[in-house]
Amino acid sequence: MERLLGTLMKKYYQNKSTPTYFGIGNDYLDVITMRYRVFGAVWQLHNGYRYIIGYWFGDNKKDILNFINCGRWAKLVDQEGQIEEVYHMVREKQEKELWKKRIKLPNNIKHQENWIEKKTGWYIIKSYNHFPCTLTCIQKTKYNIWIEHICVCESNNDIKKLLNLINLEHNIKLIPDEFINCM
Repeated sequence: MERLLGTLMKKYYQNKSTPTYFGIGNDYLDVITMRYRVFGAVWQLHNGYRYIIGYWFGDNKKDILNFINCGRWAKLVDQEGQIEEVYHMVREKQEKELWKKRIKLPNNIKHQENWIEKKTGWYIIKSYNHFPCTLTCIQKTKYNIWIEHICVCESNNDIKKLLNLINLEHNIKLIPDEFINCM
């Protein structure tokens, strides 16, 4: 127990001596609400690597400052110029997690009217005709329906990138015109 307490105290003092940075920027996509909002983050640098301690989305800069102040970090260093890099790190992590998710839909979905008519194969469902949107890659097999990949897209380039990745991973040839719009 004393050893654990000693390790925690050592970590606490190391963190107090390491500068903690924060940044706030406007017009970043919040994938939960699918709206562009104010983004803020707090991070530290250790051995040349950036470690994100926390990030938040809000409707204005004041909201973000309230989130940051609730963390009670001592001596924050304003690094607003780096907030875009931090945001891209967060989005990259989200994309990797979404790419790895594979979900088998319940068997009763296969018997619903809109899926019973569909042939076995691959389908891309686009959540909206406008951006940002979500693309969902679905594979219908003889017995099951699988969500293979999900991606949040902010532009046509994001759609092309996703389709290329799907085509490479599954050795298929989906083209951008093969969408089922779901609104």
